[in-house]
Amino acid sequence: MKIKLHILAMIVVAFLFASCSQKILYTESVGFVDYSTYLNEGIFLTESNSVNFEYDAIGSVSAVVYSGDAVVSQSEQVDKNEIYGERTKVKNKVGWKAASPDDALNAAVAQVRKQGGNGLINIKITPTTEIDNAKRVRTGFLITGMAIKRK
Repeated sequence: MKIKLHILAMIVVAFLFASCSQKILYTESVGFVDYSTYLNEGIFLTESNSVNFEYDAIGSVSAVVYSGDAVVSQSEQVDKNEIYGERTKVKNKVGWKAASPDDALNAAVAQVRKQGGNGLINIKITPTTEIDNAKRVRTGFLITGMAIKRK
């Protein structure tokens, strides 16, 4: 009888330890960055390092975005006071914003436009991570390419 209790206890302990293991679940992820929006605005984008038209090279562009807290909405409140008059108070609602390749591309294209360009070639989109001072891991995206001016 004692042997049966020991065997039963060992089975229970083995079952408890086996059920505590973490499972790694299968996942799929598909990404798509739409360049057509920029084409409609006159900005040429390609991942190729060669194109079939003449251009002037303006410079290298890189843009990186990381997930984190950001202003997700704003509201204004008008405060009327006899002494100070009318004042507008702005309240910002802060929430988590996940970085995306589109965010990085928007930043890169803004820089291209600022430099007088109308294209970005040899685009590379790279997922990246950063560990901040509090040892938290943040994910993001890095985009690099060459700003050009089509002739």
